[in-house]
Amino acid sequence: MKIALLVMFELRYIKENISDIYKYLIDYYQADVFICVQNQFEDDKQNMSLFHKNVVHKEMYKKPAPSSYLSNYNNVISQANKYKDHKTFHIPQVLQIFINMDKMAKIIQKYKDQYDYFITSRVDSKFLFPFPPKDLFRNTPAGTYEIKANYCKRWGGIGNRFLISREYIMNYLES
Repeated sequence: MKIALLVMFELRYIKENISDIYKYLIDYYQADVFICVQNQFEDDKQNMSLFHKNVVHKEMYKKPAPSSYLSNYNNVISQANKYKDHKTFHIPQVLQIFINMDKMAKIIQKYKDQYDYFITSRVDSKFLFPFPPKDLFRNTPAGTYEIKANYCKRWGGIGNRFLISREYIMNYLES
């Protein structure tokens, strides 16, 4: 069984968490690593170098203006404005997440059939112990699974952790 870890969004708290990311995810699963992150902080290039083994792809990009990246920007904004009264819905941040996932989808497209599962998780999550053993996944139907157990504790709460089978990775990244 072959697993890949997808590192996306921003490299927050990576210095504090990199040893646990290797111990509990990359080394534990013998996972390959795909990195596609936004250049947000002054030390991002240095932080990117902390990923030192099993890295298949590394990419850091400057955040684009959503209006220049999205050909249907006006339609997206029109739809998003329906939710503008929601306290936690911030259109600019959501669009940056969408852009990052779209960029990762373009990278993973050519590799998707080489892996059985893909793991996504915020790198600012503090991993406390290993995820479930690989053998558990051998009998699990293809799908997208959120790991809700308190496997990770992030600054201020639980991090986002998903286990996605190859059959669903493009749907997840392009949704």
